[in-house]
Amino acid sequence: MKQKYPSIIIVLIIICLNSFTTFSMNNQSTHAVWYEYEPKEVLLSGRLELAKAYGPPNYGADPAHDQKVSYYVLKLDSPINVKGNPADELNSETVTNVRELQIVYDQLDQISKWKNQKVTIKGTLFKGFNARHYTDVLITVKEIRLNL
Repeated sequence: MKQKYPSIIIVLIIICLNSFTTFSMNNQSTHAVWYEYEPKEVLLSGRLELAKAYGPPNYGADPAHDQKVSYYVLKLDSPINVKGNPADELNSETVTNVRELQIVYDQLDQISKWKNQKVTIKGTLFKGFNARHYTDVLITVKEIRLNL
């Protein structure tokens, strides 16, 4: 016996698969691991890279006169989400799909030895709050280890 509506079934299957794929791609942050802001310590891995941006006086509003600044970032192996804390004025905002973190490290003169290397950083996260914070979320480094 011949099926009456085979093309309709195939079209419905294609629509369902396409919808599922689109939903999955648009909701990648739901699969990312959730972290908290300081004082909770985190352990994150990625590639340590030197990034460039415009600095003072206008942070990119006047590129001809603004300083060019370099800063280190951790390009994460996988995106993360950071849950805001409503009780903390500086860290109240939740940020999803974070792919890189600006590094805050008291030994910046020594960090170049890890440039372009895969590392694991132990530290605390905080929400960027001024013009010198070039990423939405930053990490204050307590320890850096080279990944072998």
